[in-house]
Amino acid sequence: TRDVEPPPTSRLYFIASAPHIVGAFPPAPFGDADFVGQADMNPLVYTPAIRALFRALDAWVTDGREPPPSRYPRLSDGTLTTVEASGWPTIPGFPRPTAPMTTYRLDFGPEWPTGVVSIEPPRIGTAFVSLVPAVDEAGNSRAGIRLPEIAVPLATHTGWNYRRPTIGAPDRLASEIGSYLPLPRTRADRERAGDSRRSIEERYASREDYLGRIALAAVALEDEGLLLAEDVPGVIRRAAAHYDWAVKGGAFSGPRR
Repeated sequence: TRDVEPPPTSRLYFIASAPHIVGAFPPAPFGDADFVGQADMNPLVYTPAIRALFRALDAWVTDGREPPPSRYPRLSDGTLTTVEASGWPTIPGFPRPTAPMTTYRLDFGPEWPTGVVSIEPPRIGTAFVSLVPAVDEAGNSRAGIRLPEIAVPLATHTGWNYRRPTIGAPDRLASEIGSYLPLPRTRADRERAGDSRRSIEERYASREDYLGRIALAAVALEDEGLLLAEDVPGVIRRAAAHYDWAVKGGAFSGPRR
């Protein structure tokens, strides 16, 4: 019921809506035909944030300069919550998973704290409560380091993907691959599909408007020490390519069966 803060000598960062395996751009399915998702893979490139954090770690160790404060979903502000309260939007064909991975308390015996296993396999105890990051109207995580393409979205990016029916169990999650779920291009597209997310047309007046917002988001992260100045131009170039591709109708429009 309360947040557990990291000690002052450590930091904890969550990169909002990032995948475990970064997908290609333009978005495409996972390359392994035996382990493929219903949605294209999440192509969010988070290495610029990682570079900034490594730079901050080096400065902390060598010069004693404090790194940026921790950023992660929290109970106290509702950004870490139950599946039901997470705010997942209506995306045709992609309901929010109702059964996130369940982890259990395991009993390896009384000497486990010293590294000695006396009960193997362990006794399985009660399940931990499963909570998930809350998302915004576009379906992207509200907390953590929100990279410009998350703060100024053209799609919903997730760390999970449903298994494609051709490999079985399509209601279950595919391990370690995320999803790219493009926003509708126009209001008419959104209303026709029954998608609750605002369309690209409704969000941005023009390409220049979109890129201006991307630049502001990038500069804000730079000011906070979460993006390096030398990475800002590349972030903006990638966002421009993303916009050009998305508005031309390259985006995927539904789950692959």
